[in-house]
Amino acid sequence: MLLGFRARIASWALVLFLIPTTLIFHNFWTLQGAARGPQEINFDRNMAIIGGLLFIGQFGAGPYSVDALRASKDPSSA
Repeated sequence: MLLGFRARIASWALVLFLIPTTLIFHNFWTLQGAARGPQEINFDRNMAIIGGLLFIGQFGAGPYSVDALRASKDPSSA
């Protein structure tokens, strides 16, 4: 994912992993007091990560990624 190799597939796989993980391990709505704050922060952080992954899943990794370089060298893509 860092280099942009099959970034769309990797991002969708990570989204599918993060959704249940976030709901199970960062369920701040069941907590009270001081324990609630850190779990809510971690929940919000994971939601932001999911948002970024959805963006990459929809639009790809960009023009400087390995996938874009491979597509520009592929003669069948024109």
